[in-house]
Amino acid sequence: MQERFDFQALWGMALLLRRHDAEGDYAVIFEFHDDLALIDDPVDPGEVRFFQVKTKEKGSWNLTDLRKRKPLRPRRNTGDLLAQLAANDGVDETSVKDAPKQLGPSILGKMFHNVRQFGDRVASVTFVSNAPCELHSERAFEFSKCVPTTFAKLIEAVQGEYDDATEAEVALLGFERSDLSLQDSSAHMKGKLHDFVTKHVGPDDFPLDSMFRLVADECRKRSKFTGDAPTLGDVVRLKGITRADVQGWLDTVKAAVRLPSWEELDPQLTYGISEKLLLRREWSVYRAEALNQADEALRSIRRAIRERVATGFGDADTLVQVIDATFIAVESVGRTYLAPFQPARLRAMIIYELYTQDPA
Repeated sequence: MQERFDFQALWGMALLLRRHDAEGDYAVIFEFHDDLALIDDPVDPGEVRFFQVKTKEKGSWNLTDLRKRKPLRPRRNTGDLLAQLAANDGVDETSVKDAPKQLGPSILGKMFHNVRQFGDRVASVTFVSNAPCELHSERAFEFSKCVPTTFAKLIEAVQGEYDDATEAEVALLGFERSDLSLQDSSAHMKGKLHDFVTKHVGPDDFPLDSMFRLVADECRKRSKFTGDAPTLGDVVRLKGITRADVQGWLDTVKAAVRLPSWEELDPQLTYGISEKLLLRREWSVYRAEALNQADEALRSIRRAIRERVATGFGDADTLVQVIDATFIAVESVGRTYLAPFQPARLRAMIIYELYTQDPA
């Protein structure tokens, strides 16, 4: 189950990277009506594309799979419920028990539900899987591109659940086979992220593992959110990732690759050998952790450091003087949020902020 959940979250991550390379604003909403949704504007969307992601360990998808409907599970206290229904409807309780079992929606029915719920704003509804689909030879296709007899059967299947469904509405449905493998989706997605960041930032060295954990965790967190989100703004904030979010991650990486190496810093740091060894270790660790902008404790310390840096340093003319002046100003904040508090860690954070601030 966890493997399948991860696959959906990571496919959503792949959708983010793919959409970011195109023009215009967007937001990807995770677990929106059990699907992923791509909207063209996080504030006032005019178009939405839905993606229903399902995995399959063996074989391929066929028409029977797509239109199969399973009986709904009976509710608890069924006997009391049936008696109540019989009393309310004025029918014999036995006849209610003998009524046909109610069927749940098929995959096609779930897809089409989005068309009905969101109407003219729906640009497409795509069934996404790691397994191929037998309805067409292409990896990605609209159902209307199937041979006419197959498309007619698809329309008939949808009309079995929505009797007034039109051909034009069913034509909004389609399929896409993901190139992520079910068993190794994390490794594959990490490669995609590397290519994406390299394209936007350049071939510089950057902490790929930390970047991947950051983005993947953000996708998983939004997929797991089950609280109330009554407005579109709440949905985007709690379950969505926007162009601005992705660009913020890229900007953080750009700042990180501008950092000097430890070999460049070492001659300027005139601390004792023990303190310098601790600082080197914390510098290596924090360079990776700094990508996590969601850590509120780190954000609080970074804000304090930036505020001190912005005031200037007067006559200070060495790196150590600047670090120590900043350390004195923000030590109380560091002791509040760092557990356990380590001076070398706070100094590493100060160095990071000094070198990643815009010169202006």
